[in-house]
Amino acid sequence: MAHYTWAAPHTLKTKAAWTHISCSLVEAARWILQGRVHAHTGPDGTVWWTAASYVHTAIARARLEADADADAEAVQQAAAAEQRRRTAQQQAAATERARLAAEQRRLAAEDRRLAAEEEARGELAAEQERLTDFFEHAGIKAARWPAFMQLVRSASGKTVT
Repeated sequence: MAHYTWAAPHTLKTKAAWTHISCSLVEAARWILQGRVHAHTGPDGTVWWTAASYVHTAIARARLEADADADAEAVQQAAAAEQRRRTAQQQAAATERARLAAEQRRLAAEDRRLAAEEEARGELAAEQERLTDFFEHAGIKAARWPAFMQLVRSASGKTVT
């Protein structure tokens, strides 16, 4: 024989347990024959005789525990989802920073290239200005001078001064 005790108020924080009770064989037989107690198998496989009201109280406690477990799991899942969201947000921010840094490097390289081209055009213009008298004397058009210099350099492998 056993009964279920659950201290008031009936919350998860209050203690609850199945407790064995002692009674005479005559009392046990009378309760069984009157239908006041029934065989009950606990979660661990233990079988005892108890009243239906104790079984209902134990079931109520088990449901409360299951609900608490479900709530705790839902909180854990929500926390995990929030952590995944934060991680994804941090990864997206890192990816965006890397993209912006790459774009800045590309723009800086483009600026250097344009500056080098502008410097080369300036040098070519200065050279053509300096050689204006030579072009007139030699009968060479100034616009053809860069191609001529490239031809001389590629054929001779030397720079021309």
